[in-house]
Amino acid sequence: MKKGFLSLFSIVGGLALIVSCDAEYSSVGSDLVGDNHFNFELNDEIDIKAYSKYTGPVQTNNMPISSFGVYNDLFFGETRSSFVTQLQLPTSAPDFGTNIDVQATDSVYLYMPYFSTIDVAATGNEANTYLLDSIYGDVDTVLNLKVVENKYTINQFDPTDNNQSIQKYYSNQESLITGVSTGPTLNNDTDTAQNTNFKVLSTEIIKYKTNAAGAYLDSEGAITTNPENYVVKERMKPGVYVNLDKTFFKTKVLQATAAQLSNSNNFNNHFKGLFIQANLVSGSGIMPHFNLADAEIVIQYHSLLDGETEKRQTKLNLSGTRINFYENTTSMLYQNGMAAQDPVLGSEKLYLKGNGGSHVIMELFGEDADNNGTADQIEDLRAQNILINDATISFFIARSDLNGASEAKRIYLYDATNQTPIIDYTADSSTGTTYNVKSVFGGVLILNSDEEGVYYTIRISQHLNRVLNGTNSATNKNVKLGLSVTDNAANSLMSELLTPVNPLITKTPYSSVFSPRGTILYGNTATDADKRLKVKLYYTKEN
Repeated sequence: MKKGFLSLFSIVGGLALIVSCDAEYSSVGSDLVGDNHFNFELNDEIDIKAYSKYTGPVQTNNMPISSFGVYNDLFFGETRSSFVTQLQLPTSAPDFGTNIDVQATDSVYLYMPYFSTIDVAATGNEANTYLLDSIYGDVDTVLNLKVVENKYTINQFDPTDNNQSIQKYYSNQESLITGVSTGPTLNNDTDTAQNTNFKVLSTEIIKYKTNAAGAYLDSEGAITTNPENYVVKERMKPGVYVNLDKTFFKTKVLQATAAQLSNSNNFNNHFKGLFIQANLVSGSGIMPHFNLADAEIVIQYHSLLDGETEKRQTKLNLSGTRINFYENTTSMLYQNGMAAQDPVLGSEKLYLKGNGGSHVIMELFGEDADNNGTADQIEDLRAQNILINDATISFFIARSDLNGASEAKRIYLYDATNQTPIIDYTADSSTGTTYNVKSVFGGVLILNSDEEGVYYTIRISQHLNRVLNGTNSATNKNVKLGLSVTDNAANSLMSELLTPVNPLITKTPYSSVFSPRGTILYGNTATDADKRLKVKLYYTKEN
């Protein structure tokens, strides 16, 4: 199977984007967390209990990443993704002129660039060679891509709350859109590569200079039929580039009334946006990801304005409210594994899956036998007055269970009780590529010499020091921990669960929501003691 490249995305004080390739995870011998703990005593008998829970539908409106397509995991099953987005005018009350006409040489197209980097720079009018990121699955997959008009009114604020809070939309609510959006397919070009035979391509999109009749021009402005003499007018990164129905956009946008074009709210009530979905035609499936901040619809037209009739263009951007939808068809293997989860004693295997799949709940330090509000093991450790030098949790991969699937390249540990990062995460200021950011905290996939994933290690030394030695009763609680896959090591935001784990745990990490990948880990009751989930606490005692 041909694999695309994975990348992560960061929201830091706004939306900051960082991109990296799959190759940027660690191999054994270059473990970022490390295991050199000379002259320290080791406690690896800390009680730990872990079990998986289905994530279920998650809030997905206005995520930084959108996707469409089908991702097939050889263990977890199939995930289908689609999204709906509002459109925004370039300015309020645009004046398109009169005598508006969309001619044969005019284009109306949708462009959504993939995440990519230049691999080989072009010379002359040749194309740059690109490497794609954030493309999950088989690049030979053929999809049936459909772009239709959305006819469902997307609310920015919740009308049931007197518009005092943001409206929440969830990953399982695609039927809200499909139930009313029954119009014709707008990407109806005769070139089926733009619709019923769509493939993800890494080729650069180049536009060449032409005259009013659409003939190519050379550097002297003369008509030429020799491609070597074409003059590059515009270069566009690889992405979805599909022609859209000219008549529809002439009527819906260019000939809209002044009131409909007067502001964003009126325009969104008139034109509620686009619904984009892609169903599998052939191949094992593919799911490209997009940052829609760089996407646009370009509408070319001719009109009379300021006394002149000429060719013009306007753009609609896709930065309005948007919702991603995921439909998970879980395999029987996955269902059986989840059915075997034990919240009382902990589980032998743990299952992590993004796109609203499953996450893990963990509890440390065991029982509170004397029922005084503090686990007995915590009391014992506090009585020893230990100085914590380091503490890690290693999660070994149950590779034979993965059924040949590609495991997640990073996992994320967080405070599930308070639904916030643990202190080791927030205190880690290490930077770098997305797979190496927060490298002291860890969670990066560690590979063996055969490039197979072996384990993940996460540092929790400051978290345990706060629990065992902290004097602030507000922060030294023994909280439940959560574990999820992540597609953004720098993103610690949380997304609402439609069905909470319990009255306290109502969210899951945002960065796991748009990740389609998963992984299987050995739990605390694993038969193989060497791979069993455990904490390694390195310490010294006060003199």
